[in-house]
Amino acid sequence: LYRGSRHYQSLQGLGFREQVILLQNSFRMKAVQIQHFSSLLRKNKILVEEGKPRRMTPSVFTQEMLQSTEERLSNTTEVHLPLRLKTPESNTLHHTVNLSPIKPDRPIFQPYPSELVFQNFIPLQTYSLPLLLLNNDKVAHAVKLEQDISEQFYVVGPENGSSKVAPGMTLSFTVFFTPQESKDYSHRLVCVTPRECFEIPIRAIGPRGILDFRDEIHLPPCLVKASTEKTHFVCNVGNCKAKFKLHTQSPFSVTPSSGTLSVGEGIQVTVVFHPMTVGDFQEDLLLHYGTGETHPHSLKLSFNYSFQVKLSNNIKK
Repeated sequence: LYRGSRHYQSLQGLGFREQVILLQNSFRMKAVQIQHFSSLLRKNKILVEEGKPRRMTPSVFTQEMLQSTEERLSNTTEVHLPLRLKTPESNTLHHTVNLSPIKPDRPIFQPYPSELVFQNFIPLQTYSLPLLLLNNDKVAHAVKLEQDISEQFYVVGPENGSSKVAPGMTLSFTVFFTPQESKDYSHRLVCVTPRECFEIPIRAIGPRGILDFRDEIHLPPCLVKASTEKTHFVCNVGNCKAKFKLHTQSPFSVTPSSGTLSVGEGIQVTVVFHPMTVGDFQEDLLLHYGTGETHPHSLKLSFNYSFQVKLSNNIKK
């Protein structure tokens, strides 16, 4: 545990037995997870390089948000390249780093998980997540984990937060989180290696409104330049008010386009289809929450075909 952190000082107020039990329980629960995650990292089969914003269907979002912190980590199946910050000014291993087979745009150490997420937490209780740093290089490298002082987050790891890691091996830390109230928290850890510095973000997700939209909405057929519609009852199954906006593209439209629902409250949402030509149509209905989520949810609106009626003035005699 970093001796400079306030949490270290607060733990000093606990009895020795309580400190040992707290740390032993945390490491015991994470031991199997660490072995599993280390295996995934070495196989390098879960790295996602695309920087595109993540889009989720409502069912995936609901399932993810209702999980505990441990369940969300266990269901994490991919990692992302970390955000590079800078190159260290003092590089005592410059000659060794230059001989590294790791490409300059790739980090020597790959963190897992890419982002630490705590959710569905209770104030004043302590939660923990493991953090692994995998040495991708063929030689040993020194690595150090730095963090700002925080009242809510603290890290257990090597003394002074630094160590030298053999090639292909992982260095493990445990990140503890003790919330003071039910709200969003954010923090970051900075990994410093001889070649780069990169950020490992930490998020604690407070109460959220969750709307139980269907993933797909299929509308019945209609005539060209006519309209057809379908109405669904949507309920807030989250644990706080849900402020939302809905948006789609022509020939579809949706009402209401925005609203606010209390916990357990519902509303009727109507999707209207008004085709101007014959054909198959498909658009996304984008659901944006007002709590700052960066990725909208994609609902598939589909219509298989539309009819066109032709009137003839040919009269048989």
